[in-house]
Amino acid sequence: MRGHMHLTSQILPAGAYRFDLHRSSVSFTTRHMFGMGEVVGTLSLEGGDLFVADSPEQSRVTAQAAAATFDTGSRQRDKQVKSRKFLDAAAYPTLGFVSDSITAENQQWIVRGLLTVRGEPVPVAFAITHVQVGEADARIKAEARIDRYAHGVTKMKGMAARHLDVVVDAWLQRS
Repeated sequence: MRGHMHLTSQILPAGAYRFDLHRSSVSFTTRHMFGMGEVVGTLSLEGGDLFVADSPEQSRVTAQAAAATFDTGSRQRDKQVKSRKFLDAAAYPTLGFVSDSITAENQQWIVRGLLTVRGEPVPVAFAITHVQVGEADARIKAEARIDRYAHGVTKMKGMAARHLDVVVDAWLQRS
């Protein structure tokens, strides 16, 4: 793989890309127990596409994660988060993201769009923190802070933090 992103250049070479679901991941960090402890977990991606336009600002991305794959390593916590109290994975099996803009801000690419959790689309901004381009694939890492309250996930306010820091590590193949 070669190089990191330069804002004067493309994010990636123009074209269509598909997420490599076996290598891509979504991880998150949050707090619990009134902010005393850290929780780290993952979600599995079940789909994703990136179209890079000749003008990076015209590019777009979509991604989907499976709510049932929420995993923190604690069976009891994970069952509760997948329940109707939090994600309601049975009624809302997919968490989705659709971009509406990609802009250069403060020497960084920012991908804005709607993140849908429990059927609630809420604006979110992902900062692209890393780009690698290889001969056959590419890798992009992006980070965002998600407000669960904005998605209507408000149960157990003292036991689970309001915000999650999310990292998407997307491996991409030309499609």
